Amino acid sequence: MTTVNVTELRQHLPAYLKRAAAGEEILIASHGKIIARLLPEEDPSPRSSPESVPLLPGPGVLSSIRSTSLRSASSGSPASRLFAPSGSSFAPS
Repeated sequence: MTTVNVTELRQHLPAYLKRAAAGEEILIASHGKIIARLLPEEDPSPRSSPESVPLLPGPGVLSSIRSTSLRSASSGSPASRLFAPSGSSFAPS
């Protein structure tokens, strides 16, 4: 087990990450007091892999959804009747 201060850790982070990945536990100190531990991953779950993260639609898709929603609300759609405060221009007449 190795103890390293925050400044040393910042200056040599890649090296300490490699050591942790190899199984070493690294204690991190600030002003002489242990504040954290850097540990190796013991059981990487499939959820943590980048391939398992769903992709969000691109900005063109979001802007087209937004403009469609605004047109629907201004035309008195059922959603605008549900969510508009009474007395607003979107409330049903």
